[in-house]
Amino acid sequence: MKIRCVQCGKVFELSQNEIDFYYSKGLDLPKRCKSCRDKNSGKYIVTYSEKHSINLFFFVIFSAIAVTVAYFDFASHTFTGALPIIVMSASALISFIFLCCFKTYKRYDVSFSNKYKFNFYDAENLINHFYKHKDDVACRDVESYLKKANNVILDKKSIHKTIANGDMVYYNKKTEDYVVLAKAGYIRSYYKASYNHYLKQ
Repeated sequence: MKIRCVQCGKVFELSQNEIDFYYSKGLDLPKRCKSCRDKNSGKYIVTYSEKHSINLFFFVIFSAIAVTVAYFDFASHTFTGALPIIVMSASALISFIFLCCFKTYKRYDVSFSNKYKFNFYDAENLINHFYKHKDDVACRDVESYLKKANNVILDKKSIHKTIANGDMVYYNKKTEDYVVLAKAGYIRSYYKASYNHYLKQ
């Protein structure tokens, strides 16, 4: 049976076994395709927390200023007047702001991964590897990272071999792109590597 998805407008097909399953459970037939159902369920939504080390550095600096001023003002009585209180309070406030900004949280929708033949084990793995290697492989966004990894695997110019654990490794000598494809069929990682690295695997 062919059904038009009420969300994306694409026509999808249900097998007789799927139809029988829904009826046996007393359920209505789905009005949305599997891709839209997965997207709505939150399956492809990932929250990634990115650390900013520079913010932690400034937190330490301004905290040290606040503690130093407090020590000399209250313990040694080196400073007098309202100025030390203002400096100490401002430093403490600024350090707190930098601490709060130590991490930023981003939400990613990776439902686009359905367009590609090969995917990572799950959305979290894809995001983690993207952040780990994005500068190395010159990718600005998650989809381009996944797309380039697929291109390496599918490119006829890429050489490949099976390694000891059964995984496949693909390597492009010209671009030095290196992809590890698990025996189960999902991408383990994609990054740049030397030809010697490929040979040693």
